[in-house]
Amino acid sequence: MKGKATLNNTWIIDTGASDHMTNDPSLVKNLRRSSQNIVSTADGTPTPVTGEGSIVVSDTLTLESVLVVPSLAYNLLFVGHSDSADSWLWC
Repeated sequence: MKGKATLNNTWIIDTGASDHMTNDPSLVKNLRRSSQNIVSTADGTPTPVTGEGSIVVSDTLTLESVLVVPSLAYNLLFVGHSDSADSWLWC
């Protein structure tokens, strides 16, 4: 099903990622051109972004603005956090 992630997809939680990213455009629904043309990998290598859209992970979780980066070895789940005393974690 287009736009639906399955258990066969490998996702890595990445606190260093700037966005959610996938290497598989077939997972993305509402695929469109991204305003971001390039992302940098962990080693600083510039890597092309070919589009963006949303991915349905479950009935209650849809990832929005997922970048399509075909050269990635794994899909990356961006995780942000707050440094305040009442810390929170979101994705």
